Amino acid sequence: MVTMKYVEVADALYGTDVSNILEIIHLSQQAKYFDQKINSAVIHTGFIFPVSETNQTALLYDLTTERIIRQPHYQEHIMQLNGLLLVKVNANYFNIPIPMFFTEIKDNNEMNKHYSIEVENRLPFKSKVRVNEKNEILYIDNIKIISAKDSTLIKEYPLNRTFEQLVPLES
Repeated sequence: MVTMKYVEVADALYGTDVSNILEIIHLSQQAKYFDQKINSAVIHTGFIFPVSETNQTALLYDLTTERIIRQPHYQEHIMQLNGLLLVKVNANYFNIPIPMFFTEIKDNNEMNKHYSIEVENRLPFKSKVRVNEKNEILYIDNIKIISAKDSTLIKEYPLNRTFEQLVPLES
């Protein structure tokens, strides 16, 4: 199984080269085969794509094992939010969002900054997430990748993307 840093995955998913996007999709493993451990840190990449006329698939990423995971996109359960922490409980897919949203990830895959958010079952948000930091309301519109060495900003990625091209996958 191929492993990649989050920044490599996000570069492909949020880039313009369709062949890179398709490569990431095809490198992903089905959630039902992913062995979630106690130290797993699985986040939503914010990326979904159609696998048929009526079904979409979401891509997730485990910061610990550096694995790309795919599962059906359950809009009513999981927000399409890059950086949202997820777990699977008594299911073959990640079915529980943890109210933790990672806004900064280091280039070595360490989680740096997060906020607690409301993750009630609702329609997807618009383009920003409202968070509270020290009694101040902030609106977050991207995920930042920072250097593990000196915490300088390396890149920023959107909160989500819906890929329009149909990508049929084997079950």
